[in-house]
Amino acid sequence: MESQKQLSKRTQFFRVTSIGMVAHAIKTQGAGFIYRQVLPPLIMNSFIGSVLYTTYIFTLPVFHPAFTYQKSRTFPPPPFPAVFMAGALAGGAQSLIAAPMDSLKVKFQVQDLAHGGKHKSMSSFAVTTLKEMGVKTVYRGFALTLVKDSLACGLFFGVFEWVKQQGYYYFIDELYGIREDMEILKVKALMHVLPQDCLTPGHPGYARIGAAAAVAYQAVDYPLKQVKSIFYAKEAALQAETQRNAPAAHTQHLNSSSMRSGTSISSQLYSMTWQECRSQAQSSGGWRRFLYANFAWTAIRAVPAASVGFLVFELMKRKLDARRYESEDREMESYLDQMMAERDAERRAEWILAREMEERERIEGRGGGGGGDVRR
Repeated sequence: MESQKQLSKRTQFFRVTSIGMVAHAIKTQGAGFIYRQVLPPLIMNSFIGSVLYTTYIFTLPVFHPAFTYQKSRTFPPPPFPAVFMAGALAGGAQSLIAAPMDSLKVKFQVQDLAHGGKHKSMSSFAVTTLKEMGVKTVYRGFALTLVKDSLACGLFFGVFEWVKQQGYYYFIDELYGIREDMEILKVKALMHVLPQDCLTPGHPGYARIGAAAAVAYQAVDYPLKQVKSIFYAKEAALQAETQRNAPAAHTQHLNSSSMRSGTSISSQLYSMTWQECRSQAQSSGGWRRFLYANFAWTAIRAVPAASVGFLVFELMKRKLDARRYESEDREMESYLDQMMAERDAERRAEWILAREMEERERIEGRGGGGGGDVRR
């Protein structure tokens, strides 16, 4: 009996997990659920992540030039302001893609509940929505997304690099016995005598680094996401109200003229969002309780993904760094071989020229000697 209860508890726990819910959806709706609901957001999130990390890699050298020459073990390490600025720019680039996707996702969920799933997939809904309402409408609330992603990603990368640097400095301190002067370490870096980074990918320290970065990210992302959810809820309510007042031909979407007057509608939505946030903060007992309700559980869930993400990021960065250095070494080796071949050719040409001159002088000397004998 007890074993059956334990089994039922495990089954219930499995059903509330992500894998359990996906398995249940496949069982009830078929394998097509994967292609309609799982693959599109998975591909889009992968693309957004690649934009984030690629932008960070290419913008960090602007604020910390030493990163240009060695990405894996940059010395001196990038300071927090440089990493924060690069991360903020990367977050801004990410928001250009994330903002319309979030808007379309919320609109699709509202449409699915209100109209019984007229569109079977988000891709078909996105095409129809963009065609009828225009691109401008899906960028409503972009300012919120830009602020959220810029600040959150700036802290995300900044905390990651800062915590990693503390581990590196501790490693050097333990290795040499004392904290060496920064100028001495810079000289050793130029002489290539610094030790390898102790926090290599796979080191347990990356889990702690990922945890710290995830908490820092959620500290900004979580409260602003609460505000953004209210913004989208107000937009959905305004859309429903407009649909009731619109002609029958436009019952599924806001009419074109109202949707394309984005500035006035956006300002109205921001005002409504602010009023709703103030009301909920008062009813919740303060802004902190309102913005950070259930924050701990969300931050804990974000830790594994952040740790794995940074692990893959470091692995790929080191691998690309190694390939770049190998390519540079091959180019240098080829250049040196070419220089040696040219030098050998020059030496051979000089040797041949010297032999020809010696032969000519010997011939001229013989000719001169024969003429003297004839005169005598």
